[in-house]
Amino acid sequence: LMYVVAILSGLIAQFVVENVPFEPISEGSHIWMGGFLCPFDIAIVSLLCGAVHIAVCWDENYGAIEGGADMSVTEVFRVGLNEFAKDRRLWLLGCVVACFEGSMFAFVFNWTPALEDKETPPPLGLIFAAFMMACMCGSCLSTIAGKYCDAHLKLTVVCLAGVASFFVIVFATA
Repeated sequence: LMYVVAILSGLIAQFVVENVPFEPISEGSHIWMGGFLCPFDIAIVSLLCGAVHIAVCWDENYGAIEGGADMSVTEVFRVGLNEFAKDRRLWLLGCVVACFEGSMFAFVFNWTPALEDKETPPPLGLIFAAFMMACMCGSCLSTIAGKYCDAHLKLTVVCLAGVASFFVIVFATA
């Protein structure tokens, strides 16, 4: 459902960018709306609707502590840090995730400037929807692959595919 919502968000964003003109909200105003600002305006409205829904309908869930004992936040952090200190694999996994996500954030910040064109602006909403479709396909593929291989092999393949895709970008633009 998450990816379907993301795909729909990209399509809606593209629709409003193309159909709502960029103009001041009133004559002589310094506040503008429409155009490439519309997806952000819609995001603000969605955020406010979600905040109201959470405030009205969502009961807090603190979870259950094993043994029924109540622990303070600092005690929970202490237990978590102790678990990290015990298992070197957790640190390695954290490093892999940090490096992979860091490279993905670098890509996210650079993909729109890479597509800029003075004559024809790229359909960023459609491109975002295509990215989200690729994420959904990858998630489905990961679920299917999980039935046939262990997590270690799957993580290795994903990291190698990520490295290979960045090499393709480097050598395609060189």
